[in-house]
Amino acid sequence: MADVFSKIFGQPKVSEFLRRSAAEEHIAQSYLFLGPSGSNKTQAAYALACAFLCGTSKNCAGTCSLRESVLAHKHPDVKFYSPEGESGYLVSQIHEIIHDSTLAPVRGNKKVYILDRVDMLGAFSANAFLKTLEEPTSGTCFILLGRCANSVLPTIRSRCLVVPFRQIPPAQAIAIIMQNTIADEQKAQIALSASGNSITAAIKMLTPGDNSLIYLREQIVKIVLGAVVSTDWGVLKAVKDLLLLVKSPTDEYRQRLEESLCDSDDFLSDAAKKQLEKANKRSVKRKESKLINMIFDCIISLMHDVMMILANDSRRVVNSDFFEELKSFANKTNQIKMVRALDQVISLKNANTYNVSSESLLDLALFEFKGAQE
Repeated sequence: MADVFSKIFGQPKVSEFLRRSAAEEHIAQSYLFLGPSGSNKTQAAYALACAFLCGTSKNCAGTCSLRESVLAHKHPDVKFYSPEGESGYLVSQIHEIIHDSTLAPVRGNKKVYILDRVDMLGAFSANAFLKTLEEPTSGTCFILLGRCANSVLPTIRSRCLVVPFRQIPPAQAIAIIMQNTIADEQKAQIALSASGNSITAAIKMLTPGDNSLIYLREQIVKIVLGAVVSTDWGVLKAVKDLLLLVKSPTDEYRQRLEESLCDSDDFLSDAAKKQLEKANKRSVKRKESKLINMIFDCIISLMHDVMMILANDSRRVVNSDFFEELKSFANKTNQIKMVRALDQVISLKNANTYNVSSESLLDLALFEFKGAQE
């Protein structure tokens, strides 16, 4: 029977290392997962969290309720954080994590904290975090995620067990997606591109019986391609339509979390309920951010396709189901303008990490795309 580590796609050495650590009950209290975007660090973090909370040598195999809640990012004692400040983590965020780590778990006797993009953990925030990271409370595990070793402060690196993740080649990523779904190569490419090169997200998008994300991607592409050949007013309207698209799944997710909290209301203390409410707010915010990033990923993918057409390399066009629209746009632009516009859109996507208006960022992104026309 497959264990939680079998879903760390494209990272066999990492999977085996974490599996062995769990089987031998040698899970450390502080980890630093280092690797490029799309290398499945987040999936590995949740797999390790599952094994840590299970506390057995079976690596949480099967379909136990704990495994399901952890992997669905719904377990109250597995908390995910990402930078909320324009320059990275806020000191107040770190203080919240430190305080929270001193509180009792909501369920069981263990807690896990996953901190994304610790390469954006500045000196002040890091200094406040060092003692907690070096001497976590009993039953607590910290899993930090970063892009590369040089971008993470040495004081943070030295207090963690570092686990390197390799860059997964696109061809291998597509092959993995095809092996784990019923998708053909074209659909696998589309899903990977719309998921920001995340294999796990692409597989989820192509899961039989759940076509909501595939439909969402199709609607996003239609709106974007319509906007960039429209008027300025049409661009602004398109952005509002895009935000409405992601509002529905976000609201549904929020409602499911609220219902789950209500179901647990009878046996939770007031302190535990407050912890869950905070965790739910972060989860909803993360869900919304992921969907906004999906819009950016679709825009970036379309712009890349236009550049492939301009380079007479149509075989590398990902969104081939919209080839005629892309070809029409390519006839009105050139490589230099597209490269400049693409660089700007990528920067705008990166800014979505912070507390910046998503609507304003998308407005600017579509105007950049539209403005690349001659």
